[in-house]
Amino acid sequence: MGIQRRHRSCTNPVPARFGDHCYGVNLDDRLCIPGPCAGPSVAFRSTNLTNLTPTSGETLVFTTAPLNDGNGYNISTGVFTAPIAGTYIFSLQLCVPAGKNTYYAIMVGTEEVKRGRFIDNDFHTCYSSDTFVVLKSNENVYVKSIYQSYLATNDYLWNTFSGILVHT
Repeated sequence: MGIQRRHRSCTNPVPARFGDHCYGVNLDDRLCIPGPCAGPSVAFRSTNLTNLTPTSGETLVFTTAPLNDGNGYNISTGVFTAPIAGTYIFSLQLCVPAGKNTYYAIMVGTEEVKRGRFIDNDFHTCYSSDTFVVLKSNENVYVKSIYQSYLATNDYLWNTFSGILVHT
């Protein structure tokens, strides 16, 4: 949803000495819900993590993408490739077994843009993390394991990686 605003003026060309002037309102607004002024749709949500004990430097691959508008997420590699330049938000949810650690980094190419550690001593617990990133077209974003990590999954513990274009 958004608002598109348009201004008009009579300056090109300026009305001649006895020419017609601009009458009426010089401002026009319209709502986009989403509509004709909505931008391109790029969004993905991936689930079904393939490896629950990734080693240091390993890319986390989520093999199911129930949402993949723009076809940016690759379920074979775990890599999102930005189809267009813009500001994106990426969200990660990882579930940790009781007494274990998970170390992760959200990567843009070879650069870490977010790094973290999730730990739970008593229960299987899911934790979330997110980050905003300005991407160029065709830049890659993925999640990698830092150190040996341990993850859990079941009907109530879902590991997910998702992203959405918020501004072009």
